[in-house]
Amino acid sequence: MDRLTAMRNFVAVVETGSFSRAAKKLTVANATVTESVKNLEKHLGVRLLDRTTRHTGPTWEGRIYYDRCRQVIAEIDELELALAESSSTPRGHLRVEVPAALGHAYIVPALPRFAAQYPDLKTTMFLNPGPGGLVESGIDVALQLGELKDSRLVARRIYEARHVACAAPQLLARHGPPKHPRDLPPLNCLGFYAPHIGRILEWEFRKGRDHWKHVPDGNLLFNSSEALIDVAVKGAGIIYMLDILIQPAVAAGKLKPLFTDWDTLKRPVFLVHPHKRHVPAKVRVFADFVDTLFQDLAKKNRWLSTNF
Repeated sequence: MDRLTAMRNFVAVVETGSFSRAAKKLTVANATVTESVKNLEKHLGVRLLDRTTRHTGPTWEGRIYYDRCRQVIAEIDELELALAESSSTPRGHLRVEVPAALGHAYIVPALPRFAAQYPDLKTTMFLNPGPGGLVESGIDVALQLGELKDSRLVARRIYEARHVACAAPQLLARHGPPKHPRDLPPLNCLGFYAPHIGRILEWEFRKGRDHWKHVPDGNLLFNSSEALIDVAVKGAGIIYMLDILIQPAVAAGKLKPLFTDWDTLKRPVFLVHPHKRHVPAKVRVFADFVDTLFQDLAKKNRWLSTNF
């Protein structure tokens, strides 16, 4: 008796409620399923199913055995898939979720390189303002900013982002760069309005025992990091933004960092994916690709103080 096949047949009978529907689902003969389950019961020495003319369902022992069979079959299928993927080129459909600002600033520009490296892999990128439900929405892998709340996810911290005050060079040339965070109030500081808390996010600076907080009260507010960076590049005011988001503008000379020797608010960046015993090859290669991107980003951000 092929015990694994018998277990699959038994599980199909429980899930469909009859031998005939199980046989149809498995595309085998009805007699094959019936005989297989009968031999399984004989091997185990217990009755697994209650059979009536209208319905077939598990006995008390059958319910226990069914639950364990599902686990065993799922683990075997997952292992076989992982082994098959490990010896072949990643292929299929990869669904990735990334915060919109982070995606536009750094991930999307690198995706053509990823696509060229894995031509058999179709990638769909979801650029969202905040983390969604990965498990519920079928997302394979995601980048998330801030602390995680979903315990069903496997998470790896890949970067520690910190906020940086910055402004366009032309604005600083007109007014002179502030020397200390206490010099900020007279200047046009543009704020990020967070709808989920209903207020403007506060700026914070620390150096030793020196601690300064500032609530930006400039003439422009946005709930979009991209919008804040766009207007700051045009000289509209000073912004307080994560280094990972302003790095392209800083590298291009469009924004100049301020107070880089001060500690500021931080937000970790996590690579997350639903929990699985064997991580699919498509997720592994994307994770490796993103790891390389963020290692490169850390090198580019050496203009920040090494104290943080």
